[in-house]
This record gives sequence, structure tokens and C-alpha cells, in this order.
Amino acid sequence: MILLIERDGALIRHINDLYRLDDVYIQRQAFVAISLLECYNIIPVIVTSQTVIGHGFINRHQMDDIHLDIEQKLETKLDWFYCPHLPGENCKCCIPKTGLYNEIMGIYNKHSVLGVIHSTKEMGEFAKNGKLSSFKVTKEHDLLHHVVNLVSNMN
Repeated sequence: MILLIERDGALIRHINDLYRLDDVYIQRQAFVAISLLECYNIIPVIVTSQTVIGHGFINRHQMDDIHLDIEQKLETKLDWFYCPHLPGENCKCCIPKTGLYNEIMGIYNKHSVLGVIHSTKEMGEFAKNGKLSSFKVTKEHDLLHHVVNLVSNMN
């Protein structure tokens, strides 16, 4: 099984145009949530829109360095899928389109998808367009809350 998690707002604090390692703040509950997923053999797949690449603030290599830093802090390997384009480029991978979902399922085609944990309206639409369950991160319901509910319902 896989669980799609929005990077900004669910896994890490949402910062507009994040392109500096010093600005990355991993949500406290993310450490426990990711560990819990691993205990249940659920693969966390991180999905994000990264227009900072399209704007030229950073390149893909620098984005990969940010993701590697997050993995090192979480002490785990994660799979990352992101759209590097500007919204006006009309690419297939632009969220809320389902191009990234299709790419993910091309790799994880034998896995069922538990849903999408997200903080933005666009990722909620992404879940709807992919016919996936949607779990919105709020002040009352963070990443860990949704993960605990999902694994509890598996038993």
C-alpha cells in the first residue's frame, strides 16, 4: 500500500517559494507519522508542486538536495514526485491534474492507494480527480492524526 502526502503543509511547514535548506521545518508529528507508516509497511509517497524550479530560483538538483535533507532528518528514504513547471505552462503534471498520479501508479501499479493527506485546495482537487480518498490537514487534524486513523481502520 502507498499513501500520498503533500510535502508543504503536511510533511513540512508551508513556506511560499521554499528554496533554502535553512527554511525547511519538518512538522514535529511527521517523525512519528512516517515511522508508523513504515511499521505498517505503507509506503509514504511525497507529492508537491515546485514552481520555484520553473521560476528559476533553484534547479532540480538543488530541490533534490532539499528532499535529501528532509530524508536525513526523518532518517528514512522517501519517494518524491513533483511538478517543476509554472502553472501557465499547461503541463500534465501540474496539480490538480493527474499526471503525477499517473506517473506514481506507473511505478506502484501493484499497490493500492490509501489516499492523499494534504493541506491545500489544489491537492484536494488532485485527490478528487484521481478518485482518491482525501484527508485534509488542519489545526485539529494533522498528519499524524490522519495516519493513526488510517492504520487503525486497517485492523
